[in-house]
Amino acid sequence: MDLQVSVTTVMNRFFSAPLPRATKPRWPALFFHLLAGLLVLPLAVYFSELEFKYLFGIFGAVVIFSLALTRHDSDKLFDYFLVVFALIIPVRVNLGFFYRAGHVGGAAGIDVSAINVSIFILLSLLIYKAIKARKWPLLQYEPALLWPHALFFLAMLWSVSAADDKLLSLFEILRTAVLITVFFVIMNLKEERHIRILVFLLAFGVFSQAVLALIQYRTGENLGLRFLGEEAIVRQMLGGVISRATGTIGHPNTLAYFFEILLPLTLAMTLVEKKTSLRIWYFTSFVLGMAGILTTLSRAAWLTLPVSLPLVFILVLRRRIFRAQTVLVFGLFAIFAAIFLSVNYPTIQKRFYYDDYGSARSRIPLNAAALSIIKQFPLTGVGVNNFAQVFQKYDLSGGARILRGYSHVVHNMYLLVAGEMGIVGLLAFVWMFLAVFLVAFRARNRLEEWQSAVLIGVSAGLLAQMIHGLFDPGFRMLMSLSTLVYTLLGIAGAVSLMKPPLAAGSPTTAAALEKHG
Repeated sequence: MDLQVSVTTVMNRFFSAPLPRATKPRWPALFFHLLAGLLVLPLAVYFSELEFKYLFGIFGAVVIFSLALTRHDSDKLFDYFLVVFALIIPVRVNLGFFYRAGHVGGAAGIDVSAINVSIFILLSLLIYKAIKARKWPLLQYEPALLWPHALFFLAMLWSVSAADDKLLSLFEILRTAVLITVFFVIMNLKEERHIRILVFLLAFGVFSQAVLALIQYRTGENLGLRFLGEEAIVRQMLGGVISRATGTIGHPNTLAYFFEILLPLTLAMTLVEKKTSLRIWYFTSFVLGMAGILTTLSRAAWLTLPVSLPLVFILVLRRRIFRAQTVLVFGLFAIFAAIFLSVNYPTIQKRFYYDDYGSARSRIPLNAAALSIIKQFPLTGVGVNNFAQVFQKYDLSGGARILRGYSHVVHNMYLLVAGEMGIVGLLAFVWMFLAVFLVAFRARNRLEEWQSAVLIGVSAGLLAQMIHGLFDPGFRMLMSLSTLVYTLLGIAGAVSLMKPPLAAGSPTTAAALEKHG
């Protein structure tokens, strides 16, 4: 009887309720839909005249933000845009304003890219969550990593006083501000799962770029991915024409940067992951990455591997170096290395011994020319992002004449930084990297094995880029590579700031257990 009464009551309330307001006309909504309908036609005509890469970017932005609207929780939205950020690092989808065609050495204009948008959304979400939780300061930071960035940025600002083209300097300052934002956002990933997501997706970048590189290398053809940043295949004569892969990053040397920086991290994850599926994933990414770096034919990148990879092995496995399992793992990787070298030895040998058309020899006079400029401008440099513009103008050695009238920079990352920002800028730049090694060393014993392995992988990857920088201009040439480096700097900061797990039986643990019953 009671059930019957309650059902009847619900039905009466339902059917006797007044008509919902949704049936009444909503003039703002009607006006919005009418306006959208009127704009469809002119926008369609405008978009049809755009290059495909811009059309792809607009379409991608619509899809990304449409999916973002389905994330009603700020934590889910943060995870979503973290995934977006990590996936777009190896691709170049951007709109350029005030663009200087042919400029080499830094920012050629003001970019509005998916990287910029996603990182500022992540920053906004971090600040929103901190304000909501009433936390102060709003953002955490590792002082040992922060100060070199601050000094480097100040040196950059100081160098503008000597710049011939101050607009180019402004472009680079704005880009560096975005990169420092990347560093801060990643450093504020306080949960280990966020670091795990990021590392997993960086490995996916290695996997995908390696697959693209292998196809380019084998076919000798572009894949029609210009809208993602693919550039023309570079041909190399090694007893025959061989294609150097570019992926979607750019020149083969810059693709080699990408692999050399991330291969140590994928190896470190292979050694410490507990889940078999993840270990297989990272090992697969590592193997493909090794094949990918081979397709770039970058000798300097190859030379970093005998330093960075053994370093990862020794440091990651240092606590169990004499165990039988460690010996087995080392033996398996030694076999893999022997097979890899034996299969690819002919290509490696040719790349080192065949004529490179003076590419290696040209670095010596260019270095001498850069040193002559540094002696003239030891405090300010010639201005950030101005080196290519004035290289031949201020060269007193005559070495820059080898460029034969076209603009380029010195093939040495350190001489380039010193030439543009003076000795103080160079010291701050080197300090940025050394600070990571110091932070990793300090945290080596208080962190869990996985966290420690991340720091080791990151440090070894950055060390590889430092070695390569002795022979090439380095990561600052491209935004995508710069984003990757600053992401790794941020990961180092985030991991170093993580609190060690509570020891079993400690007073803090006992109090926590008592509190939660």
